[in-house]
Amino acid sequence: MPSVMTRWIDGLGLLHDRRRRVVALVADSDPVSQSLFARLLDAQGYQAVIASSAAEAFQKFTCWAPSFVLLDVNLPDVPAAVLIRQFAETRARVPVIVLTSTIDSHVSREAVRSGATKLLEKDTPTDALREAIDAVLSESSRPHALPVSGRGLRLNSRELTTGSSDAVERCKRLNN
Repeated sequence: MPSVMTRWIDGLGLLHDRRRRVVALVADSDPVSQSLFARLLDAQGYQAVIASSAAEAFQKFTCWAPSFVLLDVNLPDVPAAVLIRQFAETRARVPVIVLTSTIDSHVSREAVRSGATKLLEKDTPTDALREAIDAVLSESSRPHALPVSGRGLRLNSRELTTGSSDAVERCKRLNN
């Protein structure tokens, strides 16, 4: 029988299954796509962190230490391939699922060459996207719920800039 404390914490919604602690970074400049992916991930028990640009995605990547990334191939500020390489330089390999409107584009192929784990069309059925997420997480050997310290992280690319959002500033203070 659960203790009184466990029931109280559970009543606050602080106890979740293992997947609830898995953070997913969604990097897409389209607000409709952001909302769609956030709802889908939330329904599956993941915590979605949203970014609208490559610079914001990189900041949230270093701060939140996501277990996987859903990345739109056409972000407005930096090509997806550059961002994927930055992710790889920053810390151990994190699965990146690249989303594109056309699989045949040169940009999509470049993203895969840069280290994307999977490439999917944006209109992929929900079940197929769920299966892709489950597959990249099961293939990944990294523990999904452990936080990663931001100490020693660096920006190597001139294309990525730092921002000053409240969440990023709090992250920087915590990691210094």
